[in-house]
Amino acid sequence: MKFNLLVATLVFFLLILIIADEAGARRLRRPEPRFSYFGGGPLLLEYEKYSEISDRSSSDGFQLTGGLMWDYFGLEVRLAPETINRYRFEFDGQNEKVDLELDHRLSILVKPALPLERTTGTPAWIYGIGGPVFGDVQTVRDSGTTTMKASETDLVFGAGAAVKMDRMIYQVDWLTNINRDDRAFSGVYFGFHYLFDYYR
Repeated sequence: MKFNLLVATLVFFLLILIIADEAGARRLRRPEPRFSYFGGGPLLLEYEKYSEISDRSSSDGFQLTGGLMWDYFGLEVRLAPETINRYRFEFDGQNEKVDLELDHRLSILVKPALPLERTTGTPAWIYGIGGPVFGDVQTVRDSGTTTMKASETDLVFGAGAAVKMDRMIYQVDWLTNINRDDRAFSGVYFGFHYLFDYYR
């Protein structure tokens, strides 16, 4: 688990270094990508385990986000590290309570986007989003009598919308997982991102 978290952190901050370098790389010609950003926001998750009795459990936390955006395509990395928060879910099992914690989440996502600036008069986009999500999961049964730890990888997809105002990009999107092996989750992300650079 510690190794996975180290790799996730290194990948995340490598992207931040790329964003910072891109922000300082202005040229007379229009550079690519169109803009880069970094920020974060609340992530609200709903989690379901088919092997447990209760239907769904909800939890909320905060995640960091960095991204690069071209005209019609973007790349985004999201990290909800264990040091900031844990997503904790409670289920009713067979005569016992089941606690499930997501210790960290690393998402590497692609974003095909449709610009709406010509229609709205304000820089805005609607987009699809999808990619792999990595995380460590800890399950505690019956007040700690049984504990299981495992790493999970899921594929997620969803859609959202974003708008640019001054040096900020505000976005909201919904994601759900494709791999439904005894579990299903979905989430809503509200992002507040600082814009490093913007090229018209």
